[in-house]
Amino acid sequence: PARLSGATLARLDVPLALQKVNAAIRKLKEYETTLNLRLGPIIRIQPFDAVTENALRTHFRLVGFDQPAPPNAGATGRGFPRRPIKMEDVKHLLSHFIRIQTLFVRNATSFTDGAPVDRDGNPVAAAAVLNSGTVIYGSHFRNFTNSEAAAIGRNSRAAVLIHEGFHAVDVEQKSGDDVSVHISEFDARYDKQGANDSIFNPSSYASFAAHVLKGSDPKPRFGLGPG
Repeated sequence: PARLSGATLARLDVPLALQKVNAAIRKLKEYETTLNLRLGPIIRIQPFDAVTENALRTHFRLVGFDQPAPPNAGATGRGFPRRPIKMEDVKHLLSHFIRIQTLFVRNATSFTDGAPVDRDGNPVAAAAVLNSGTVIYGSHFRNFTNSEAAAIGRNSRAAVLIHEGFHAVDVEQKSGDDVSVHISEFDARYDKQGANDSIFNPSSYASFAAHVLKGSDPKPRFGLGPG
């Protein structure tokens, strides 16, 4: 394959990233419909999709709305990993996935080339200013390896698109909080993150989308890996 990097390569990754985002939107809309039937006013019992339930529990720490709070949940504070899902949670997740979908469709202008760096000034593959509507891709976002940087696999690049895409559409601008929100899917803290933080974690969006498309949590998960 041609040696590509930056926004040019990212645009070629849009179809795969969109496939995952579209799967997330479809599954969440189905879940929303089922939850509406469960909430009434005329209650109709219809089973929730098992893959969606598992993905919500795994990546957003949200469990069934009718499930009781886990033992000692109150004693562990905001860090307790799971709580019952609310309709507002489903609408929150859906609205952000739809914004990411729109960002990808408009990639001709929403993806740009640049030299993104982390907080310490080190080059990174991609970055986005919160709620900017733009993702900046650098030379480290690439499909080849040389002395400067390693190649990134296509599923991991798709995860980067979704991750940075969430930053770019984060209206409430909470996803940049490196202490409690912005936690990597490879970090041990990821599985212990509370639901109220998880719904703003870009890694949760990328991992949820991959999970519902694949039918299970990828092992190892896609992304840029530890560090």
